[in-house]
Amino acid sequence: MSPKPVVSGENEKQRPTFSVDDDEKPFEVPSPWDELRLEYKKASGGAEMRYQDEIWLKEQMELRSVTPGALIELVRQNQLCGFHSPMAGLKWLVKKFRTKTQSAAELEAAAASTAIQCSPPRENPRCEKCGNSGRILDRVEGRRPTITDQYCDCRMGGDLEAVERRQPNAYSEACRSAFRNDVDQHSEVVPISIPN
Repeated sequence: MSPKPVVSGENEKQRPTFSVDDDEKPFEVPSPWDELRLEYKKASGGAEMRYQDEIWLKEQMELRSVTPGALIELVRQNQLCGFHSPMAGLKWLVKKFRTKTQSAAELEAAAASTAIQCSPPRENPRCEKCGNSGRILDRVEGRRPTITDQYCDCRMGGDLEAVERRQPNAYSEACRSAFRNDVDQHSEVVPISIPN
């Protein structure tokens, strides 16, 4: 039977310590930037990343709120050696980061919200009286319709009347007569002349 050591309260509180020799360096975890540089170096065949490229990368990552750790994860999923050049791959991944990291549900929700905001304006149906010109058309069978001086009661007619009320009468009359002449004489364009 071997004797059991007696454990005192002092021995329980002590924890083992590891001494580090001066020759041995403690294990350092590389930063995400170091890992990114290493991935670039592997893909480029040993060439270091240029300073200008690294600065561009850091600026774009900051503008797009991309962390180096998140980019290194994306680089591991999309190897840089598959791109035309490793820097082109890094630039493309930074630009497409949101698209590459969002789930399908998030992309669909974003697409739906932008579709609602960017829907084209609803077109007004073509007015039978004025053809959306704002002035009533005089229709004679066998001839092209001619524009009269009367405003149509549609939305375009109201808008046109309001705009022409704001302009000086001489100028609006010259514009109206030139427009009528231009519409009536379809074969040639008549220049607009403004009376002095």
